[in-house]
Amino acid sequence: MKNGEIIEIRKIRHDISKKVGNDLNKLLEHYKKLEANLKASGRYKFSEDKH
Repeated sequence: MKNGEIIEIRKIRHDISKKVGNDLNKLLEHYKKLEANLKASGRYKFSEDKH
């Protein structure tokens, strides 16, 4: 990855964290919802947790 791409990824991650008030529980919920939406779209394959 080029340095500019890494900077952009970090900016997006920081923006998401800021959007949820830097609350870890809200951040986790955000990513769980995102994952559920991506799974529901059928466009992506996910490996299943074996826990």
